[in-house]
Amino acid sequence: MPPLLASPPRDAHGVALGFSRMIARLEPLRDALRALPDEALIALRHDAIDTRYLAPSFTAWIKHMVDWELDRRTGMHYCLLFPEELVHPREFARGARHALDVITAELAQNGQKVAKLLDALRELVSCSER
Repeated sequence: MPPLLASPPRDAHGVALGFSRMIARLEPLRDALRALPDEALIALRHDAIDTRYLAPSFTAWIKHMVDWELDRRTGMHYCLLFPEELVHPREFARGARHALDVITAELAQNGQKVAKLLDALRELVSCSER
């Protein structure tokens, strides 16, 4: 029996490229996620989980975002939820800046690609605060 879905196109590293339509507001985040190796994404998820007491809703969304990207790389495609689809924007933003500062300190040695992702996350938090 033929597969129900065609395999998405892949880049030189074997990462799935297709099926990633994205609302413009999340595109910088998607681009930053694509640039990170799996190990950096897993470190981000781990550090977010470690800071969940600071901003539970924010860190839950980071976990969703990282899982979304890792799943996309394996060919499993679904929508990346906006933070406000999970929780009220004020709840999302509460403690998020402090949690980002802690995560940034933990991931500082991972370089420019992680910094780009953290900047995109800061922008999302700023939008939620407005």
